[in-house]
Amino acid sequence: MDMLDDLRCRHVTSAGTVEKALLEIETRTFDGAMLDVNLQRFDSCDVADSLVSHGVPFIYSTGNCYRETRDGFYVSNGVQIWV
Repeated sequence: MDMLDDLRCRHVTSAGTVEKALLEIETRTFDGAMLDVNLQRFDSCDVADSLVSHGVPFIYSTGNCYRETRDGFYVSNGVQIWV
């Protein structure tokens, strides 16, 4: 999060679980988001779908992008971007 502070982001929120992320999306307003695809035994697809339904742009970052790409996402150099 230090890098985001350096970029002068005023409010940065981190969610440790899919459930917490979904609750945050329902109760707060976000300008954008960055998601990790792999969450140990889970993935962040439900979080991405919720962000899309709320009109929140995000990047999907993963080290395994070609195995884990989703339709509708632009893939470039290990980062999936919803546009």
